[in-house]
Amino acid sequence: MTDQSCQSCGNPLYEAQRCAQCKAVIQKVCHDCDRFTYSEYHQECVLNKTTNVTTTEYVRKKLYAT
Repeated sequence: MTDQSCQSCGNPLYEAQRCAQCKAVIQKVCHDCDRFTYSEYHQECVLNKTTNVTTTEYVRKKLYAT
């Protein structure tokens, strides 16, 4: 994953989701504008039919905040 800064505001990106199988980062999020990058699944994981992801704590708090 090559994105280091947000395409919208230029601020740093942080981990949003990891692959459940290989634990690599597959998606990032900007903390300032809450924009997500595209998910980048790995060929090996897709071929193994493992598309489960692990969502980071920041994203869980944002999604499930009441």
